[in-house]
Amino acid sequence: MNKLLDLIVKKPSPASTENKVRVMNIVLAIILAVILWAYVIGEVNPETETTVSGVPLRIVGENVLESKGLTLLTEFDETVTVVVSGRRSDVYNVNASKLSAKIDVSGCVEGENQVTVQVSAPDKVSKAEARDGDFLVLVDKVVTEDKPVDIQVSGNLSNDTSVEIVGVSEDKISVTGPSTYVEQVSSLTGVLNVKDSVNEYNRNVEIVPTDKDGNLVEGVELSQTTVGVEAEKMMTKTVNVEVVTSGNSPEGMTVSPASGLKLKIRGKYDEMKNITSLKTSPVDISRITENASVDVTIQLPLGITALDNGGDPIRNQTDDSVTIKVDFIVRSAADESEAAAADSGDNAFSETAGNPDAAAENSGAGTAGGDGTNGEQKATEGE
Repeated sequence: MNKLLDLIVKKPSPASTENKVRVMNIVLAIILAVILWAYVIGEVNPETETTVSGVPLRIVGENVLESKGLTLLTEFDETVTVVVSGRRSDVYNVNASKLSAKIDVSGCVEGENQVTVQVSAPDKVSKAEARDGDFLVLVDKVVTEDKPVDIQVSGNLSNDTSVEIVGVSEDKISVTGPSTYVEQVSSLTGVLNVKDSVNEYNRNVEIVPTDKDGNLVEGVELSQTTVGVEAEKMMTKTVNVEVVTSGNSPEGMTVSPASGLKLKIRGKYDEMKNITSLKTSPVDISRITENASVDVTIQLPLGITALDNGGDPIRNQTDDSVTIKVDFIVRSAADESEAAAADSGDNAFSETAGNPDAAAENSGAGTAGGDGTNGEQKATEGE
């Protein structure tokens, strides 16, 4: 019986009691910490700070600047980052949709201006400021200036052809914008794309503002963005010049122009492609008694231009003619006889050399009467 009672009322050991006390203390500490945290959060509600990004930024007052003939040069980002301060419970749910930011430029003047970002936030937020609070705002006056139109030709053409601009609907166009940008505009450039298969062009060409280096200038407006362009396919070629003579050589003399005379000309492709030679006006040789360079007129077809060796128009020409110098060579009868004898001797030598075919060819060729290259130079430098 005593043993049973001992089992029922058995006393715990000292070690077991100590463990229970330790566990109870830990549990009590946790409970007290949770209670204290709940009190601080719920009752004390401490001040805190948070950062909100992506807040929309508005620029206001631009219409006021426009009324003063001014405009903004500074470009702004669409959003800013805002630092928000307040009670934790008040700022905990603040996001970009509940904030707004603006810059008021209505009071700016020409030049540099320091402007502060204004931030709007819920009433319970104690403080809301843009992280980059101040902006340097540049303001410029608006000007309008006329700038020249420059049409450039681009495309693959054969070596003897080109395209010439014969008409542009506008030679100048108004450019409006900040004076800083307008001053950079050197010309309004358009590109006419061409190809060999097209002989005439009549189309609208888009133009853009460019600086002196051909780079696009942004931030300006044009009074119009296209111009009408007329252009024609041109051909350049070198043709033979036939010197026409009148009268008879002085008695006992033979007067003849230098052979191989050529002239470089340029004109519309359709009119040029069938021209192979040109004739001079008649030259009276009856008065030429010694070697001389004579001014001779060549009639030019309508729209055809004579060129010098450098490809530039010869100066002394009109719309339908050009004057060049032609060398005339005078030989006496004795000179002619000697030339004929020398030619005959050369032919005989060729025949004795056992080459009768070559002799026949030389005999048929006769004398050239001058160098073709020299002839061309006289024609193109006759100015």
